[in-house]
Amino acid sequence: MNTSKGRIFATGAATLLTLCVLGVTPVPAEAQVTLGGEIRARLNDKCLDIRDQNPGNGARVQMWDCWSGANQRWYWNGGQIRSSLNGKCLDIKDQNPGNGAKVQMWSCWSGANQRWYRYGEQIRSSLNGKCLDIRDGDPNNGATVQMWSCWSGVNQRWYF
Repeated sequence: MNTSKGRIFATGAATLLTLCVLGVTPVPAEAQVTLGGEIRARLNDKCLDIRDQNPGNGARVQMWDCWSGANQRWYWNGGQIRSSLNGKCLDIKDQNPGNGAKVQMWSCWSGANQRWYRYGEQIRSSLNGKCLDIRDGDPNNGATVQMWSCWSGVNQRWYF
């Protein structure tokens, strides 16, 4: 094995070991970029949705009955969750690290508030490790999506 391939292998193995020690389940590379997939809530089988199909920065993210619109299709791009509507990123507003922080759409810039990882059925933020959460377990259309300390409630469980 040549030296550069050996360093790449060692770096990759060390990263994988670190993730395992931290309890983070790495997602296979082929699963990281899924074009046009829905993100559904275990709470009510509704879809993560960009309100009113708003393509602009600051657009609100909510829960809505699934209908396969571009505002309900998402893809992973590295650690970012991007919308098929406009390529913008799922973003924690103002990089707020606290419970109740609002989730919105914003132009991608690779900040920690735009990086996410899966932990089982949870979607966690790289900013603070908090979970994508449906506020108050609201099962209705228009329910607010926010960040909250992870506790494994059904309102914090998602599938793709």
